[in-house]
Amino acid sequence: MTLPSAEHIEVIDDLIENFNFEKVHLAMTHYVALIADATGHYAHVHVPGTNWNNVVNQLEDIGCEVVENQTDDYEPEDFGGPESLAECGLVTIAQLTGVDSNFIPC
Repeated sequence: MTLPSAEHIEVIDDLIENFNFEKVHLAMTHYVALIADATGHYAHVHVPGTNWNNVVNQLEDIGCEVVENQTDDYEPEDFGGPESLAECGLVTIAQLTGVDSNFIPC
């Protein structure tokens, strides 16, 4: 195994030092969509995405009827993890399409 040269280490250090974590964080955000399935059952689904259109496409691809964007009804701490999502009555796409789900695609 060869070790990186001092020049490579310097380049890597510069990349790390100048990496814009804020931009990466802003690239992905949290959305909440009110959706309906084929039977008319409704759910509030938490979907990380880059924009609302991307979220709608993801949900429509799995057979959801997207009713509206309800993201503004939630606080950032509501998206802290599985427990906080459950406390807010939110489900994920994985839960919506999982074996224990009664979701019926449109």
